[in-house]
Amino acid sequence: MSEINLICNYKKCRKDLNSFAWVTSCSHIFCDYDGSRTFNREKKCPCCNEVLNRRLDIVQINLNPDESFKSMILCGLRPEVVMDISLRAVSFWNYQMTQEKIIQTSSMKRLQAKFEQVKINMETMEYQFQKHILIETKKSESALKDAELQRRKTQEIEEKLIEKSRILHQVQSKYESLKLQLISNTIKSTKTEQIPMAQLQPKTFEGQNEFVFAPNVD
Repeated sequence: MSEINLICNYKKCRKDLNSFAWVTSCSHIFCDYDGSRTFNREKKCPCCNEVLNRRLDIVQINLNPDESFKSMILCGLRPEVVMDISLRAVSFWNYQMTQEKIIQTSSMKRLQAKFEQVKINMETMEYQFQKHILIETKKSESALKDAELQRRKTQEIEEKLIEKSRILHQVQSKYESLKLQLISNTIKSTKTEQIPMAQLQPKTFEGQNEFVFAPNVD
């Protein structure tokens, strides 16, 4: 027994047929649901739009007949009639297989075209992505160079600031030293100016004259 099943020719259905089905004189076949729904509404083939007005233009069949049906359906018919019926049945089957092959080939071509388009889109996206990565890499390298340059400038500024701070500290130290020296000299000068010249009396030690401070007798 063949494992290949016929397919419902209704384009929105396309399911395997393995029980009851509807066949038409224009060599199309439909599942029980779509056949009943379509042919109860109008006698026209939904595939080729052929009008099916004759009594046997549309027939409901059982795709899995029992043994008694197989034994009796062709009984009494002449061999040439049986052969003619068989040839027509085989012709119907071959037509369905040919149409299915055409449909599958067409679907395969459409899928292949979609695949090629997707492939092109993926290659384009990959190119754009690689280009973006290259641009971002260059930006990153430029940013790193700028950061390194800025670091060096900052380091130079820090070194100059440290040197200026050292010089400032030296200047401040000298200033404080000079300030203290000036204050000390000022104090000494002030004390010297407060002693009257009359109080300076000569005193001789070992033949030398030396001025000494006379005691204050106020």
